Amino acid sequence: MLYYNQTWARQLGFSNPPESPEEFRRQACAAALANNADDDTDNNGTGGLLVNTAPPAVLSWMYAFDSEIVASTGSGYDFNTPETHTSLEYLRRLYDDGCAWQMLSDYAEPHFAARRALFTTGSIADLYYVAAALEDAGNPDNWTVIGFPTEERLPVIDVYGPAYAMFASSPEEQLAAWIFLQWLLAPENQSRFIEASGTLPLSTATLDYLQDYAGDRLQWAAAVNLLGNARGEPAFPSWSVVRWTLGDIGMQVFRSYFTTEYITDTLTLLDETANELHKQTP
Repeated sequence: MLYYNQTWARQLGFSNPPESPEEFRRQACAAALANNADDDTDNNGTGGLLVNTAPPAVLSWMYAFDSEIVASTGSGYDFNTPETHTSLEYLRRLYDDGCAWQMLSDYAEPHFAARRALFTTGSIADLYYVAAALEDAGNPDNWTVIGFPTEERLPVIDVYGPAYAMFASSPEEQLAAWIFLQWLLAPENQSRFIEASGTLPLSTATLDYLQDYAGDRLQWAAAVNLLGNARGEPAFPSWSVVRWTLGDIGMQVFRSYFTTEYITDTLTLLDETANELHKQTP
């Protein structure tokens, strides 16, 4: 999901979060222009989207442009599509126009708190760290989380996380494991897990037990509201390896020597690599 500084956006003239790629571009470029034009030379070259090349971030941008990365046969991957091409071209042009930038440090939160980025990318687990960074910086700005903009104006997010697994064993042990999983997934118990971990619910029934929690955590509640347009990741066993190739693609897109002319060849290589890994995975 995207972290978004509402206060700064309003000062730039935007009353609502962006819902389309063009609206996102306008806001990111306005923030970059503002930082380049102020009296602080240390923030020159910042201000728009702080680039994140982690696999979930790259996949989210692909989803924003309606990419279907699973092959139409239902087995294997197909990244080399017009939609995926458009998503990478959009990101590269945003970068070339100075509306997206890369950081040298490992943490985005201090840059977000210092208004060096109107948008950063993160997961639900980053809510605490963003809030802490703003507090440490003495920054009272209002902020929220939003989905990745789409042409249909229905912002999308990528969802992923740990999965429950039950191993083959004796009938008695499997029954005990199943009963435990049922207990763990019961709404009243799942709500307790969420209160302790800050993660997202697996069922809408759980929300009935989290009304007070959501009322005290507006950004978490905003993240929950994005689940209606959430997209999951491929269920192939190979995906646990293939997903990391997206990070490599993300890094390539923002290399100094990279141009949009390289996108087709890059996606062709990605398909070859992903499907070879898929074949090698039991």
